[in-house]
Amino acid sequence: MGDLSRGEWEQVHPLPQQRWELIKKFRNRVASQLKKYSIALDVEPYTEIEYIAPKFEVVDGGGKVHQISGSVGKLLEDSSNWKPIIRNPHIPVGFLYVYTNKNSFRDLEDRTRIIDETVLKKVSSFGLHIDHIEPIWVPLSEYKENRSLTRYIENFDGLTRFLFVLTDTLKLDDEFYWDIKALLGFGIQSQVIYHRTNVGNENVAKNLMLAFLGKTGNYPYFLKETSNKVFVGIDLSRKARSSGKGTLNAVGTAIIVDLANGGITYKNINGPAGGEAVEKAYVKSLANILYQYKDNFIVIHRDGGMSRDEFNAYVEIFSRQFGKENFALVSILKSGTPRILQMRGNVVENPPKGCVIWLSESEAVVSTSKPRGTHVPLRIKVLYGDYLSREAIEDVLRLTLLNFSSFTLNKLPATVAFADRVAWFALHNIVPNDSDGNLFFL
Repeated sequence: MGDLSRGEWEQVHPLPQQRWELIKKFRNRVASQLKKYSIALDVEPYTEIEYIAPKFEVVDGGGKVHQISGSVGKLLEDSSNWKPIIRNPHIPVGFLYVYTNKNSFRDLEDRTRIIDETVLKKVSSFGLHIDHIEPIWVPLSEYKENRSLTRYIENFDGLTRFLFVLTDTLKLDDEFYWDIKALLGFGIQSQVIYHRTNVGNENVAKNLMLAFLGKTGNYPYFLKETSNKVFVGIDLSRKARSSGKGTLNAVGTAIIVDLANGGITYKNINGPAGGEAVEKAYVKSLANILYQYKDNFIVIHRDGGMSRDEFNAYVEIFSRQFGKENFALVSILKSGTPRILQMRGNVVENPPKGCVIWLSESEAVVSTSKPRGTHVPLRIKVLYGDYLSREAIEDVLRLTLLNFSSFTLNKLPATVAFADRVAWFALHNIVPNDSDGNLFFL
């Protein structure tokens, strides 16, 4: 809820019951206006509803199978019952303090001790070897004069390195934030923690632990069920040019191999993009990258709509390179979809994960999470390929488990969620070459 009070938060994000009351008022007003023109409004609820509930099972680094039905946080509470998948066991870790006032030193050091107790000692118990680096102190005024962080990290050695960036400010300006993220060019992952963040909160500690694991290439778990599929998330991000004329565009690509000991990677493909569409040059580059998986079934998750030219490019190039029967195109719309509400007696609530409203044989609106506020479902459509819609929905639901950006179950599958973040970083010239699974964007 950030800095909002509960009452303010509910005004912005009404609960299901509150939203339903607003919907009924609006519906009745529309019906009243239509009645003046002898038009009757059909207010019967849509009934073509199905519940699809694949086994939400994951396997951890100890080979133990877990079923996740609620919060992933439950797995993180008992280290004797869960072990992450350790891929990079040796991590040098440091703290970079950005301060405006020397009187804040004690508070910054106290927060460091809390992170050490709640995050670093926890991940050490899983088998990660943490090498503590001497703290780095950066006066904000000094940075603003030089606009460079490189001289502060000269002695920060190691292959996979991690910096917790603590500050006594409420927020760093965008230039400083992206300078911190640009340290990826030196192999340094980072987590910025602002003064308002309560590092002693249990949920915050879990999120920090997940971010630390993912950014250093160590996963909390992977999917138990394996198949011959390779999932590819594609998203296009844009921002206004500094001149105010036009936009800058970037395409993000995330690849998830759904095999035994599966993995996650990302690619920065230098392909042009315009407006809402990626162009043929990008599709050709993507096909070449994916050729190593030519014996697998490739499922492309495109975030948002797809133009006819883009669709034709995929069909033409992938049919030639992989065969028409070996790939599928799926559109996933994450905004602008109608809300789904469930009536239980007089109580209005969010539906369970896996509630599906079929719009056609190939398209459906799907509930993929159960937040406190009203859930915004996904709109999923199989655009091309020998790929059943039910199977496509089951795969999307399972892939939400790999979205490690929060200890709660996220509504987006990891494919489009990660592609979105890769594209956003690329817009700010953060394009790390390392693509072995260090999820820098978490």
